[in-house]
Amino acid sequence: MKEIPLISTITSLYKLSNSIQDKIFYRKVAKFLSEIENFTQNELDDIMLRIEADKEYSENFGLILLEIIDKTNGDKKPKLLSILFSAFGNKMISLDEFFKFSNIINLAHISDLKKLTTKKIISSEQASAVLGLGIIQLISMSGKVQFGGMTGGLHYSLNETGKKFISIIENHI
Repeated sequence: MKEIPLISTITSLYKLSNSIQDKIFYRKVAKFLSEIENFTQNELDDIMLRIEADKEYSENFGLILLEIIDKTNGDKKPKLLSILFSAFGNKMISLDEFFKFSNIINLAHISDLKKLTTKKIISSEQASAVLGLGIIQLISMSGKVQFGGMTGGLHYSLNETGKKFISIIENHI
């Protein structure tokens, strides 16, 4: 069957696709590991003990972490994940916060996260891109409420979770 040109081409493309996906994945893992290299063996042992003590994540931590890394897109997101893991390793965030913040990185666009690092007040337009991530809160409404809608705008700011998240990643975006 491989002698049929179309089948041969499809088979070759499939193999190439897997090879490209593998290379992309390995590159993501390498970017993630770049930050982990800075830990000493004792620090890594402490990190592993903390992971093993967490009943929710201890059994399949490695699998979950690889899935998170695999879901990233672009060159910056795997590095940001490593920054978050480093923050977990340095006891700045919990394991649960690491997973929550990792999800935020995977769901948000880098340019939207970058905007959050420079703004104290976030406009409705900027907020719409990150509203479902659980990192902003409504702080004020301006304008008048009229039949059929509101004129003016809503203003948002980072909530406590958002402030913590941004404080960890802001120098790395």
